[in-house]
Amino acid sequence: MTKRVTLDEVPRPGAIPAFDVPGWALEFGVVAGVTGRGTQPGGFDLGLGSGQPVGEVLGRWGEVQAAFPEFRGIVVARQVHGTNVLWHDRNHGWAVFPGADGHATASEGVLLTV
Repeated sequence: MTKRVTLDEVPRPGAIPAFDVPGWALEFGVVAGVTGRGTQPGGFDLGLGSGQPVGEVLGRWGEVQAAFPEFRGIVVARQVHGTNVLWHDRNHGWAVFPGADGHATASEGVLLTV
């Protein structure tokens, strides 16, 4: 019999509009989640090319970092809707890339974002 895991999004407590996907931890052994737009004026936009003031976007990324203290490193890339997946060995600090559609790592403690 095949085990079916629910991949529902569960609201994450805290100030940022984020949702955990606990089924990924059960099925694949990884932490997974998504952010939402939120209810604040202009939304909780994390887009690096969104046209919103850079200081505001970077401030929101600071909020993300504070909300996920278990991650020592954060990798950010603008989604380009292609096939480019980047590999990351580093597990600390920030790394920002101009474009990718996914990330992969064997290092624990890295928050991979697109």
